[in-house]
Amino acid sequence: MPAKTSPSAWRQFRRRWRVLRRRSPRERWVIGIAAGLLLAVSASLLWWQRPWTLNDVSSSSLVDLQPQDTAASLLFSADQSDRLFRSLSTEADWLKALPPDFLEPLIDQARDRLAIWLPSSQPQILGLGAGQLQPAIALELTQPEPLLDRLKTLERQQQWRVEQRSGQSLVGRLGDRYSLLLLRNRYLVLSESDATLRRLLAAYLGERTLTQSADYRRLCNSAPAAELRLYFDWPVLQTASSQAGDAWGLPAVAQAVCADFATQPEGIQVLGKALTNPDGEAPPPARTRRPRQELRSLVPAETVLWFESVDLEQLWQTISGGPIAAQLPSGQQFDRDFESLTGTQLQRDWLSWSQGSYAIGVVQNPDTATQTQFRAGLILLAHASNRRQAEQSWQRLDQHLQKTGQLKVVTQAGATLWQLPDGRPIARHGWLPNNVSFLAVAAGTSLNLPPQGDRASLANTPTATLTGDGPSDRLILKLTQLRQLGLLPLPKLLQDRLQSFDQLHLQWQAVQAGVTPFELWLTLPPAEPAEPNDSATRDN
Repeated sequence: MPAKTSPSAWRQFRRRWRVLRRRSPRERWVIGIAAGLLLAVSASLLWWQRPWTLNDVSSSSLVDLQPQDTAASLLFSADQSDRLFRSLSTEADWLKALPPDFLEPLIDQARDRLAIWLPSSQPQILGLGAGQLQPAIALELTQPEPLLDRLKTLERQQQWRVEQRSGQSLVGRLGDRYSLLLLRNRYLVLSESDATLRRLLAAYLGERTLTQSADYRRLCNSAPAAELRLYFDWPVLQTASSQAGDAWGLPAVAQAVCADFATQPEGIQVLGKALTNPDGEAPPPARTRRPRQELRSLVPAETVLWFESVDLEQLWQTISGGPIAAQLPSGQQFDRDFESLTGTQLQRDWLSWSQGSYAIGVVQNPDTATQTQFRAGLILLAHASNRRQAEQSWQRLDQHLQKTGQLKVVTQAGATLWQLPDGRPIARHGWLPNNVSFLAVAAGTSLNLPPQGDRASLANTPTATLTGDGPSDRLILKLTQLRQLGLLPLPKLLQDRLQSFDQLHLQWQAVQAGVTPFELWLTLPPAEPAEPNDSATRDN
């Protein structure tokens, strides 16, 4: 009797299909749900156990590891990362506690990029207190095999423990907290905080990365910075400053900032953007403003501090609504005091016609031999949208000062000079080209405005054009001279950090869809001329 051959797979399928069709619709529905659940569970297990690739993009880098709940992050380039990590490994106690034969190879591998990430206290993760969060250091392993072999050896020796979670590894000493996080066997994250590593892993597995957030995309370019990229949440930085006794003195000027740092021959250049309006819409202008003017060409090169912007009334609104307002009389009392002192009204006589460009400057007295003169002076410039109204305001002020006997008012060389009772000049006001009104106080009274002859203006100095020509919102601080005068308007902590730099130049543009682009320069002191080589001179 010939042996029976087993039916083909197709025949088996057809037979089982006929059996299934004989069942009732309810039975077929139940069987379908069960099969679907089984398929979903199988797919989920395969998904979570697969070798993890962030966003399924093989070209992801350290910038993609940062979670959205980031307070601040610093991404260093190859030129800086190895030196920085070596410095941290010798100063941080928790890094020095790592085995030397484990830490030293890491220093050699920190040659591509290194990231420092500071987590935000929000949102809180169940079981992880905000106080437990500490910064984390992340680096890309150029040669991961020796590190992996060393981890396996430490685990076999029961010195360290390794917890696998969705293909990623949490590593720590046996009986101690986790201090390492290994992602895709390619990226290593180190932190003193177990909570920080768990939060980063949770965000990583959930693909809630910083680069996917709307704020980061609006502020940061797709390519990381050449040397350093800094991103931080401004309110979080303000909170940290206030907890440290307001050491930085940061005003509420933005929600988030992204900046790229680059080393140039003149110093350090910073290009960035600040999120100044989270809703993404620039506030409508309160009035039609006149075209802006370039004002730096009207003051001498000895100007050591320069702030230039537009709409003096808006500046006053910012001051009166900020922390300085706490030191001033409030509301109607301030208006009464101002009118009593000057005989004019702030809004009617001054702010109403100064809607164009304005500038505030401090000029150093170049004549240091005369000890009786002022070491520095103040210069105020404002473009008058209504010159006749402005002239009437100045006349009211002159008449009030002369009537009350506070100062002598003398007309001199087309300008008005204010003198003390003993005849010493204290201030001078007048007009410059294009309806620009000026007030010069102290050392500024003897200046020729604009600079005459071959005397250079602030706009012609070599470093003044680093942030571009033309009218713009800008701040210039000549740090070296301001230190000598004792007039550096920065908190001491910032002064210490800027000790090595000679000048600071900051320029920012008008808000564009809620974002303010800016450029910052920190220039180095000018190089001293090389001394002649005596031996070479004799040989020649």
